[in-house]
Amino acid sequence: MANIARLRIERMSVFWDIEARRWRALLDSRAIAYRCCTGLVSETGGVAGSDKSSSSASTSTSGGTSNQPEEITGHITLGPGWTKILNGFFWDRETPTSTPGYILGSDIEIIINGSPETEDDLMARPSTRVGGITYAYRGYQMLSFATLSAFIHLDVWTARGYVDYLSYERMETIFGSVGKAEFGNIVVGGFIGSVAIGADGRPVNAFGPDVNADGAFIGGSPTDEGNDIRERSVVWVIRRSASEDTSSGTLLIYRNLEGSAGYEGAAFDYSTLAAKPVMRDVGYGAGDDYPASGAPWSTRGSVNGSTFDGAFDKVRIFSDVRIGAHADYMFSGCANLKSADMTLV
Repeated sequence: MANIARLRIERMSVFWDIEARRWRALLDSRAIAYRCCTGLVSETGGVAGSDKSSSSASTSTSGGTSNQPEEITGHITLGPGWTKILNGFFWDRETPTSTPGYILGSDIEIIINGSPETEDDLMARPSTRVGGITYAYRGYQMLSFATLSAFIHLDVWTARGYVDYLSYERMETIFGSVGKAEFGNIVVGGFIGSVAIGADGRPVNAFGPDVNADGAFIGGSPTDEGNDIRERSVVWVIRRSASEDTSSGTLLIYRNLEGSAGYEGAAFDYSTLAAKPVMRDVGYGAGDDYPASGAPWSTRGSVNGSTFDGAFDKVRIFSDVRIGAHADYMFSGCANLKSADMTLV
C-alpha cells in the first residue's frame, strides 16, 4: 500500500453514475477516503493492515462473508449528521472498473448514531472481483447502531446488503439495560407494543399525545407520533452471556422504562401511564395470517430478513406488560426453548 499517498477528508460524497460512467460530487453529503490509514483499512477486506499477500485475502468468487466477528482493533463513530454514506467510506474506487484503493478493515467497529434514510444515500456493500481477487467489505457484526434514529433505518442497511454485518450490542441506549447483569449482551431486539384499535374505537394501548384522559383519540383518529409511542411501549430483546453458544440465550419482554431512549423527545409523558402496555397480537387475530402476525423472534417472523427462532432457549416476560388478545404464534418454531418464565399478572 506504499503508493497510497495521503488522507483525504471531504464534506461531500460521490455516487456512481452507471450510465454516464463518471463520478459526480454531491454537496451536503460526506465521503472519507482513508488512504494511508493502515490502522483502519486493508487492501482486500481483511483485518486492518492486511494486503493481498496475507491469509485474509480472498481468491474465491464469493463476497468473502465470514460468520464470525473479528476481535475489534479500532473504532469509527458516526454522528447524527451522517445521512449519506457512499463511495469513499467502506472503500474508495477512482473509476467504476478500477481496483479499490482500500477496503475498510473487517476488525473496525463502526458506531452509528446517524443513518442514511433511503437506499440512494447508502452504497451497496462493497464486493467486486478484479484480476482474480475478491475485494469485499467483511466486517461481520461490526456495524453497531447506537441511537433510535439510526435503528429505525435498519431496513435501508438490509436492503443494501449489510444484514450480516449489523450488531445490536450497543442498543442498550435504545432498549435499556434490563437483564444485562443476569443474561448478558443484546443479540437482537425491537419494539412490539400494540397499535391496534379496539372494537370501541379506542386504542388498545390507550395512551399517547393523540389520546385524551378518557383513552379516546383526540380528533377521532390515531396519529403517526402516537402510534410510534404505542409501538415502543413494549420492548423485546434476546440477550446472551459469554458462556452461551448461538443456540442459547434469553428472550426478555418488558415495558419501556420511563426516560429510555425510545421516548426521548416524545410529547407524551410515559411515566404517567397507569395501565400496563399491551403487546401486539402474534396470532391470527381478525384474519391476519402468517407471516405478518408472527412474533419477530419466531420462525413465523424475522428481523431485517434474519430469523432468530433458534437463538434462545429461555424466556422471561415481565409482569409490567400484557400479552395481546391473540398469541397463537408466540413461540412458533422455537425448537431450542426449554424454560419460559411468564410471570404475567
